[in-house]
Amino acid sequence: MRDVRAGEQAALRCGLTLIVPQGYRGWYAQDPSGEMGTYDTVGSKDIDRKGLVASFMASSDTEEQPYGPYRWPLVTRSADGVVEVRCFAARLGTAKACVYMSVVVRQPGRPVGLVELSAYGEGATDEPDRVMAQVASIWRDFSISGVDLPTASDL
Repeated sequence: MRDVRAGEQAALRCGLTLIVPQGYRGWYAQDPSGEMGTYDTVGSKDIDRKGLVASFMASSDTEEQPYGPYRWPLVTRSADGVVEVRCFAARLGTAKACVYMSVVVRQPGRPVGLVELSAYGEGATDEPDRVMAQVASIWRDFSISGVDLPTASDL
């Protein structure tokens, strides 16, 4: 595992490429064999900071579990089924709301990709247009390329 620097480009085996934005404190880890369930990951050092991008093995236990980011309620998906946006809303402790969002990327011949983010407090909602706005902000902040995001109306 190593720290990432602002402006650094990371190409993940799932087919996503990102550029680390200014002010992001994060790390990069790689497991070429995928034996631990992931091939490569870019993650945040700040718990409250949105942004985790990972390339998972297609046969990962994480994806096969009946719950979690691969199984949260569907917000929308691309026409070809390659990209799914999912969301799970809950109330935790004193927070008004907590919303977890994931973008699942399944490109043919590649490991499954996962982009996760969360929102807390009064601004947190699972309303599809707002979820897509949050996801689009991550795509912009990290200059993510490799797939296009679907819109909320694509479903």
